[in-house]
Amino acid sequence: MKIFKRKNTRHRRQHSMLRSSNSRRHRGGLLALGVIFAIVLSGFMAWSFVSLRRVAGAQYLITNVAKQTEIVCDEHIPAEVILENLGICTGANIAEIDFQKKREELLKRIPGLLSLSITLQVPDRIHIEARERTPVARLEIKGRKKSSGSVVDDNGRVFTRSAGTRMLPVIREKYPTKPGHDVKEKALAAIDVIRLCNNDDFSDMRVLEIDAANRDFLSVVFSSYDRAKIAWRDMGKATSDLEELSTIMHNLQSAIRSKIDSRVQIWVAMDPKYIYADTKEAIQ
Repeated sequence: MKIFKRKNTRHRRQHSMLRSSNSRRHRGGLLALGVIFAIVLSGFMAWSFVSLRRVAGAQYLITNVAKQTEIVCDEHIPAEVILENLGICTGANIAEIDFQKKREELLKRIPGLLSLSITLQVPDRIHIEARERTPVARLEIKGRKKSSGSVVDDNGRVFTRSAGTRMLPVIREKYPTKPGHDVKEKALAAIDVIRLCNNDDFSDMRVLEIDAANRDFLSVVFSSYDRAKIAWRDMGKATSDLEELSTIMHNLQSAIRSKIDSRVQIWVAMDPKYIYADTKEAIQ
């Protein structure tokens, strides 16, 4: 009986091992089929995604720039330049253009642009509004005859423009300010004077030229060809006292209108209480 039991145990073990081997083969086959299925499914999904993307992308293609793009801009910066820098052209895909990045790059590249707004009208229309800066003065370098071609706007930003600037007042700097940058100190103070003199109250004191190269004052030539040295508290700084400047300019205007003496060569307006007349001889 013992011998029989041992043979029977050995037989059961062999049968068990056979079933275990078959089970492993079965699981291996299922795993292989699963891997193959996953690969096929992944390929199908990738193909479907690409196909859908192509179909969707075709809806955003620019086929006619004139019909699909509306642009409102001023006269000095051509619409073609704006469109080119934004990457808007026949064949371009609107969905693939990073308009925010393009906008920031364009505003840096063309300092004469004050603002630029881009509105996408699904699926394939673009509306663009571009505003240009308005120059208030030409910028030149003191002692240099050749024109710099630079102008400055009301906020002090320098940019390049030649058309329509001939009649603007001139600000002469000691050192040039590059386009895309802001003027500093006395040149910035000169803009305050120009802005004030453009008011109707000072219609007889339009500015022709301001020498902003001096450290302590501005040397101003008015349309009447009267000359004045002008200074006020914190001129050219963020804390500039524009009320004091206004008081000085009103007093200067009264002094010039008084025509106190024809020998006056230059007026000195650096105090809100007093205006001095500088002549070769003492005024009697």
